[in-house]
Order: sequence, then structure tokens, then C-alpha cells
Amino acid sequence: MTSKVIIHTIHMAIPLPNFLVYIAFDNGACKIFDIKQLFSHKTLGIKFSRLKNRKGLADKVKVDDGGYGLVWDDDINLGCDDLYFSSRTIENVKTNSGNRSTTTPKTTRTKKVPTPA
Repeated sequence: MTSKVIIHTIHMAIPLPNFLVYIAFDNGACKIFDIKQLFSHKTLGIKFSRLKNRKGLADKVKVDDGGYGLVWDDDINLGCDDLYFSSRTIENVKTNSGNRSTTTPKTTRTKKVPTPA
């Protein structure tokens, strides 16, 4: 029997005040990730503390190509599944897909569109 691997890819990410990030996943889940939880992390704390120490860096969050994570700079990034399972789910949020609609802020993701051959 084969098992299907589910990867929770990210559709968009929007920086929020107080080191929070709104994340919309391709499966329709909407979550809030609190970056502050990483500031005191045993191994990641030094790296992620730069987001609070460098003014404006936390607001430069982008979705990695393919939606496989979030990146802030060359050294600071988080994987999509880690974000999915360590973020707080927002209930009753509607997105612009299918039978859902919302007025969320503009995404920081720029999705690459394949160029016709």
C-alpha cells in the first residue's frame, strides 16, 4: 500500500504587527504564526532574533518559490509544514477561492507564471 504525502504549501503571507504573520495555505486553511516564539528558541533564537533587531526585516517576509516556506533573507526561513503545524488556525476566515470570499490585505507573494514555449 502506498501512502500519499501531503505538503501544506503556502498561497500567501502577510506580515502583521507585533511579529505575527498571516498565512493562507493552498488547502484553504488560514493561520497566524507568532515569530516571537522563536526569539528564545534554544537553537533558532539567535537567527530569528535578527527579525526584531533589524528594523523592518520582519515585514519583508515572502513566500518561497512553490509555496514551500517563508523567507525573510538568505539565512532566515521556515518550512511550510512547520508553519502549518505550529501556527494558530483562524476560524471562519474566507478566501478568494471557491465558495469563499474575503478582503485580506494584498499578498507579498509573487507567483511565477510559466512562460509559453
